[in-house]
Amino acid sequence: MDKIFTNNSWSKISGQISEDTHSKFAAVAYVSKGSPLKFGNGDILICDASTSAIKNGTTDAKILLEFKENGAQIFSCENLHAKVIVCGKYAVIGSSNLSKSSEEDLLEATLITDRRQIRAQVLGLIHNLMSVSDEQNESSINKLIEIPVTKRFSKSKARKKVVNDTGTSYWVVSVVPMETVKEKEVPFVEAGEQKALEFTESEESSVGWIRFVGKSIFRQQAKPGDIILEITKYKRKASVSAPRPILYRQDQDNWTRFYIEIQEDIQKMSWSKFERELKDVGVSSIKKNSIKKLSTKDSIGVDKIWEA
Repeated sequence: MDKIFTNNSWSKISGQISEDTHSKFAAVAYVSKGSPLKFGNGDILICDASTSAIKNGTTDAKILLEFKENGAQIFSCENLHAKVIVCGKYAVIGSSNLSKSSEEDLLEATLITDRRQIRAQVLGLIHNLMSVSDEQNESSINKLIEIPVTKRFSKSKARKKVVNDTGTSYWVVSVVPMETVKEKEVPFVEAGEQKALEFTESEESSVGWIRFVGKSIFRQQAKPGDIILEITKYKRKASVSAPRPILYRQDQDNWTRFYIEIQEDIQKMSWSKFERELKDVGVSSIKKNSIKKLSTKDSIGVDKIWEA
């Protein structure tokens, strides 16, 4: 589903993204009084809560405190201008701030989509923005509330933060399932699964993981928001699962776990069938033992297999 909204876009979208049952992960530049979306327990909101944004009145510290007291995690990223949200299976990308003026006065354009690759890229962007943002607690937000609001716009002098592009990596990974987890790693797995669950598309989903050691390019470079095409080998059989995003990456000295979503309706096919499909779409770079990053051309071909 792809749909563009203009007038009252947040009010229309809120009915689509199932506010009551899914956590929201948002990076929206300005959040002011009259925000058409509310944030609470399990939600993450990244906005520009810099001194200049508060002073100008483009972001309202009191509404941030309300969200924080309701259980949301609040981050400040100075000079942020993005407006994106992930909620459940949906991704939202547009021009609208979380403000009364964007909702009622300005002519905006906002896209809502359930395309999994777009969702994965937006989720990856939010992960990256969190890494360069400052988390706010109640004390720091209360200090923002004390800043006098003049509503005079001035250009920030802060250096622009550099955030890596996301969604550019599409991996094929051949794995053999681990039958047991080392006892000393159990606490890490439990914590990783709990963290990854926050980013799943559905409340009914569970999470699985892929454990990597060594110096493979996948272990070095793969990140949340990247897409994995998983080839699972068990005894003499192999199956292929439809592409899924990395939800969470967990690093220790001698291993890395990549957590992915397990959905009841996930598409799978045998390796022999998948191999035939690869020939039909003109992809020759994927083998049963492949662990590699796909080219854009090959990733498009792979997606055609699952879209058929």
